[in-house]
Amino acid sequence: MTDHIRLDHAAGVLTLTMARPDKKNALTNAMYGALADALESAETDPSVRVLLIRGEGDMFTAGNDVGEFAAMATGSFRAEPQVGRFLQALAQSSRPLIAAVQGRAVGVGTTMLLHCDLVVLAENALLSTPFVNLALVPEAASSLLMPLRIGYARAFEMFALGEAVDAVKAIETRIGMPGSIVGLYSGDAAEFSKSLSGQPWLILAAVITIYIVLGVLYESYIHPITILSTLPSAGVGAILALMLFGQDLSVIGLIGIILLMGIVKKNAIMMIDFALEAERHQGLPATEAIVQACLLRFRPIMMTTLAALFGALPLAVESGTGAELRFPLGISIIGGLLMSQLLTLYTTPVIYLALDRINRRLELALPQPVPETPVAGATEGM
Repeated sequence: MTDHIRLDHAAGVLTLTMARPDKKNALTNAMYGALADALESAETDPSVRVLLIRGEGDMFTAGNDVGEFAAMATGSFRAEPQVGRFLQALAQSSRPLIAAVQGRAVGVGTTMLLHCDLVVLAENALLSTPFVNLALVPEAASSLLMPLRIGYARAFEMFALGEAVDAVKAIETRIGMPGSIVGLYSGDAAEFSKSLSGQPWLILAAVITIYIVLGVLYESYIHPITILSTLPSAGVGAILALMLFGQDLSVIGLIGIILLMGIVKKNAIMMIDFALEAERHQGLPATEAIVQACLLRFRPIMMTTLAALFGALPLAVESGTGAELRFPLGISIIGGLLMSQLLTLYTTPVIYLALDRINRRLELALPQPVPETPVAGATEGM
């Protein structure tokens, strides 16, 4: 028995989970043996009515473990191979077999699906049979069963060309859709696809608008870049937070990132506004001005950030109807605020001083306009 196969029995359903996510659920000989034992024992257990096979993490299975596979090929692997017993138990099972596939299903991960009664594919499911790339012969009677399921032409593409098939294409092949018919999204799915394609342009337009407004406000081409330098940290923080909680970058998550663009740049605005005021009206050097700005603006920066963070917290922790829609919004805002708050207090002064030096070098390199001197007697008689 191995810890990489987890068995859960509830309400007549025996769930077999391939729990080796650090190795993409690659199947070892011990895992094959544990799966075969579970399938065989289920045949004599009247409490088991349905079998469910799934993978832990973001992948169904990467197929055979490469290390053990190489050891078997060289003859250095001494244990009794269990893969044949697993495939035989899978094919001879009298219980309904259901497979829940998310992410990639490589090699035996795809061929085992041919022996299941029901296969549920997630949107990110990707079926791959790279046997030809490895100079191998397809196992588990897949060269016989695959053409019966999807037709000879599509089966040839999978086996002879080693092409991966995503969930949508798998459904098309399942229903026998002719190759001359092209599938397109429509309705809400089409609108969602269009909105995703326009995301980069939307973010670019927001950045350009912010730059123009800040350039007019501070009468500078350089210092708006300092303020905009706070945006990448917020975007990275939001994406990392969404990944940490298993959320996709949906339209709601994108709205959270756009809101962050207006929230996080206030840290830099507070510091740079004070520093420019000290330089222009008090005659302070850039280094002393930005240090004084950081000291005096630290408390209002912390207050406004915490206010925004606690305001977004209910979106991330609430439950009930519609909570799943607002959850990505709260997660992206909180993650972006935390990351930007940790980084911008250190990076903004550094970027401010670096761009200030560049600005002064440009002023020295470029010729300055000479003010016109009044001509003597030009105002006489006026």
